[in-house]
Amino acid sequence: MGLKSWQNSSKGDLKGFIDRGRDSLLRAIAHSEVLIDYAEEDIPQDIMEGILTQLENLTLQIDNILDVSSRRKGLIDGFRVAIIGKPQCGEKLPPKWAFKL
Repeated sequence: MGLKSWQNSSKGDLKGFIDRGRDSLLRAIAHSEVLIDYAEEDIPQDIMEGILTQLENLTLQIDNILDVSSRRKGLIDGFRVAIIGKPQCGEKLPPKWAFKL
């Protein structure tokens, strides 16, 4: 799969990840505000555990994205290649089509 097709397919994946992450953060903020505003009320204790779980899951997803991104750095930035040899050895080089991506 070429770089262009990978970039096009990853755009939808990234948008979905950002949308899900945003929803998760908004949910965590809303639950946190409930805990602050109604601290004197009887609010289930599992809300705080749910907030922590959501934030931990989001942190793991972000770490995963960063890990995958760092592994694909060569595909994104490209590679530098040098062919080293004796002078006048041009007839022994691979054909031009071998260098096309």
